[in-house]
Amino acid sequence: MASAPLTATVLTTTHPEPVLSLEHAKKSFGAVHALEDGDIELFGGEVHGLVGENGAGKSTLVKILAGVHRPDGGRLVLDGEDAIFDNAKQSQAAGIAIIFQEPTLFPDLSVAENIFVGMQPLKRFRRIDVRRMRREGPPSSSSSASASTPTAWRAGSLSPTSS
Repeated sequence: MASAPLTATVLTTTHPEPVLSLEHAKKSFGAVHALEDGDIELFGGEVHGLVGENGAGKSTLVKILAGVHRPDGGRLVLDGEDAIFDNAKQSQAAGIAIIFQEPTLFPDLSVAENIFVGMQPLKRFRRIDVRRMRREGPPSSSSSASASTPTAWRAGSLSPTSS
């Protein structure tokens, strides 16, 4: 089955070279070609929305950037150098952050703990630094959480609000 066209919405920037690019990426799962000839260039200071039909390869492309999948072909370039990510920790360490379409929320954890899942600051003996998480919680200007929502609240105790 051939993949449907993939489209990226891009805002222009003054940076001459992409910070991250994926060139001619291919990924198959058995006989299914999930991504064929996938290309994207990401410049500093940009925000991208990736849109396309079901089966176009959007999730596969993002998972390659995030280190979840390795491409079967193509080239991943980070700051002008070829890059290979064997796992999500490596892509995070390289500064790549992905916000997935339907993020997982852990209702028994606090707001701060949900924000820091997988990146919890640690104290001595690898214990999670809860105070630091709460202190460094979401900046009110860029978070979907309200500035009045204490980061110590359990996520499951919150309810959606309408605008």
